[in-house]
Amino acid sequence: RIPAMWQLLAALAALLPLGLAEEGCGPGPYALSPPFDQKHSEDVCKTCVSANCRWCPFSQSCAHPSSWFSGRDSSCMNKNDFKPVESGNGCGAPPTEWMTLLESNYGKGLSASGANGDLMRCLQGRVERWQMWPDPDPRAVDWGDGELSDFSCASALIREAVVASLSTGSSFMNFMLNNSAEQLVKARALSEGWEATERETNFCAVYKQFFPKEYCEVKTYGEYDFSQLRKAYSSYASQGGDVPSDYSNDLKDSLQRGPLRPSDLKKEALFLTTWDFKYSLLMGFEEKSNLEKMVRGDKEAIPLKDHLRSNPYSLLQRVFSLVQIKILKKKDVYVLVLANENHGLERKISPEKVPAEGVVQRYDLKGKSRKQTKKSINPYVGINGDFAEQQQNELRLRNWQCKNFLKYLQPDLSWLESHDLTEYSLFVEVAGNSVGCSGLPKVPLCNACLEDTTTLAIVDYFKEKTWTSTSPKKFSAQMMEFAGQVCL
Repeated sequence: RIPAMWQLLAALAALLPLGLAEEGCGPGPYALSPPFDQKHSEDVCKTCVSANCRWCPFSQSCAHPSSWFSGRDSSCMNKNDFKPVESGNGCGAPPTEWMTLLESNYGKGLSASGANGDLMRCLQGRVERWQMWPDPDPRAVDWGDGELSDFSCASALIREAVVASLSTGSSFMNFMLNNSAEQLVKARALSEGWEATERETNFCAVYKQFFPKEYCEVKTYGEYDFSQLRKAYSSYASQGGDVPSDYSNDLKDSLQRGPLRPSDLKKEALFLTTWDFKYSLLMGFEEKSNLEKMVRGDKEAIPLKDHLRSNPYSLLQRVFSLVQIKILKKKDVYVLVLANENHGLERKISPEKVPAEGVVQRYDLKGKSRKQTKKSINPYVGINGDFAEQQQNELRLRNWQCKNFLKYLQPDLSWLESHDLTEYSLFVEVAGNSVGCSGLPKVPLCNACLEDTTTLAIVDYFKEKTWTSTSPKKFSAQMMEFAGQVCL
């Protein structure tokens, strides 16, 4: 019986690393947090070993001595060059490569509320014994640590991917013109048709230090084409209002202000916004082929920039960049960067957060291709039946505003028809309390009438046709007919 008792105790001891044995040695004061420098590392290491714990110099984390007995973590996250530190004499080792990368590239932005807090939350959910910070976005409070870490990884990588795409033009063209390769370009992928560039990022350099066998990849598409579009948006295709003089720099600034946020339009991580709500991102975009044809032109259908030259107040939601990411052992994911669908109306009402429910009404509207009495199951965006009930099926615009709306809508519908597209919608957002259009795009994109302010945009115009889709010609005619009915 005595040997059996010892066997039981040994079995319990083996379980300690999974639970009780970490008590007093895990996250908190015993795990390194920014700044990731040698002095701070040495101080936390000494705190760890003084509590009769063991310090891992690679992961910069603390564990109970029994954690190293089972062999599960005996080599500090499988880094054989790093063995557990048992006494203060072993503390003070030079910073690891990942520590140097974090400090040199991100610095003070690595705090819990900092601009690069998403990168830290990504790692905190994956590196042994790191403590998870709560998300500063109040809408993420119900997420578990795993969900928050996954979202944070995507946020950090997408932000760096898009910034990488905002070069002054095509990397390939720059190479041909300047006879020198851009530093970050690793390879070309011309076989895919649209100009594609694989790029290295600081995020992936850090992530790969911890997880060398996992995916962390970035590819950008059509850098030259999108750079020309961004220039057009600030010049001949300006929509009026407070237009940035350089959309590339403005988008970069928005992306570097903080982590991405889940959009209020849909409670899922497919629709995102920049931290300052200025730009929207669609994660999981699937219509790259359609987008390429629209941006570059297709047979008789002219490119988007040429359409905008003759139709500067086009209602088409502006597009800024397309990137592809691969991380977390998942398949390649396309991310499309777009202008805010409400032209900044919500940001004007509430610059720091999404307006409270009921402050604005949002509608996704179509012509007769959709049953006009159908109502939405999404509490954040209504459709035709909701619009008919809540707005009496009428855009509250002045007569001259309606004329401008219909004037600029028709060329957009004709251009979409020329590209053989259907399934798009008219996105309408209405705010009361005399918000007004000061600083926002001009009519017909933003319209102030009495106490109401209404913004209009054509969205979802990249979608593939389905077997139930109305023909492009009939669909555009139905949209024009609907517009004439709701705007008299």
